[in-house]
Amino acid sequence: MSAYLNEELQDNTESQTHMEISNNTELQEINNSITPDSTLTTACFDLTRFHNKSRNLNESMNNMKTLLSVPCYLVIYTDNICIDFIKEIRNSFNLDHLTHYIVTNIEDLSNYKYLDTIKSNREKYCPTRDERTSAESHFICCSKFEFVLQTMEKNPFHTTRFGWIDANLNNNFS
Repeated sequence: MSAYLNEELQDNTESQTHMEISNNTELQEINNSITPDSTLTTACFDLTRFHNKSRNLNESMNNMKTLLSVPCYLVIYTDNICIDFIKEIRNSFNLDHLTHYIVTNIEDLSNYKYLDTIKSNREKYCPTRDERTSAESHFICCSKFEFVLQTMEKNPFHTTRFGWIDANLNNNFS
């Protein structure tokens, strides 16, 4: 009886191992084929030419790596300075096929005409005057809505849901 039991256990173990391998393979295939019906939008611009206390390019790219590693539909608004670095990082995760890049200068954004007003208001009403921020960084933050609306209009991945995600996630995302 014990020989029969050992043989039965061995058969069950082999069957279970095969099932686990099969399930793992199926899970990988499912994970590779499922992409959410949503497109996220983000932006990253080199603002050091406007404000020397802004994040430098190296810091910006390091803080953006976490986001760039996420397998999601992603539209990235950026400038000529950042684009190659962003593409290189996104490609290193083999996610370029899930990414749409829009290269522009902040001066070309529709609300840039209000930059002087933003500067004036920040002088009058900004009580904390954080040296790391500038009117240009504030302008980019205020442009999130414009970026998402443009993404919705272009809809490069034919999704039905859209959202904004900050590029500067660093390690605060999991």
